[in-house]
Amino acid sequence: MNILQKRSLILSLVLAFQYGVLVQFPETLIILMFCMPLTLIAGMIYIFGLRIKKAELLSNLKFLILPALFNFGAIFFVRYMTQSLLMYIITILIFLVNFYLFIALRKVFNLEDRAAVFQRNVIISVSFLSIFLSVSALYRFFVSYSADSIFRIPLVLVVVAIGVVFYLVSYFLAWENGIDLKKYRPYNLVISLMAAEVAWASSIWIVNYPTFSSYEKANLGGTPLPAVILVIIFYFTWGIISHKASRTLTKNVMFEYFLLTIIFLAVLFISTKWLPQI
Repeated sequence: MNILQKRSLILSLVLAFQYGVLVQFPETLIILMFCMPLTLIAGMIYIFGLRIKKAELLSNLKFLILPALFNFGAIFFVRYMTQSLLMYIITILIFLVNFYLFIALRKVFNLEDRAAVFQRNVIISVSFLSIFLSVSALYRFFVSYSADSIFRIPLVLVVVAIGVVFYLVSYFLAWENGIDLKKYRPYNLVISLMAAEVAWASSIWIVNYPTFSSYEKANLGGTPLPAVILVIIFYFTWGIISHKASRTLTKNVMFEYFLLTIIFLAVLFISTKWLPQI
């Protein structure tokens, strides 16, 4: 095991320990939401060997995008699961994802390694996971307070946050693929606006509808339908734009993305339970 793998392992274990604390003590969620970003910042400085200088740290903030979004969504995903054994299994999977993600980011940090197939596949896969988990977390957070008359979160904040998530992920993928970021900015804005529009239209569709009463909090174990839809939308838009940027966009590629997107959406809408369970 080389130095990079050892450092990635240490950081992944520290994060896994925090997930373990969450499983045993769910009430620590708020505390961990403050501890985890600090852990990620310190860990990235440790792995990348950065100097603690403002200019150097700000110039490398983009490498925090995927770890931050992935773990933000994952911590809510684990928190609202109901079976302890499954929570530990998911924690182990999160540990593995973090381990390979940190290695991939460190290799991508060296520009000459950006084209490595394994690193690129890891980063793209985690990008999809990050969107799904972070958008799911935003919807769960919104739903959990939608019935609270004192602390009600406006839907517009969720919509804007989802647009920002899409912008950040597509921005990092564009950089990782060596795309001119200035020329890509209009496409990035289109992806973000499309995500915000879908989020607004779909509002709070939930596969397993939450229930509210004066005696129990919302049951947020269900998968937010918009989160799945938005991952499919991102697959389509990013796929088309990345091929266009690399000048490999052909009619066959367009047809493939259109066909797969339609099939995914059709299966999703047909298999969804649209009415709440009584």
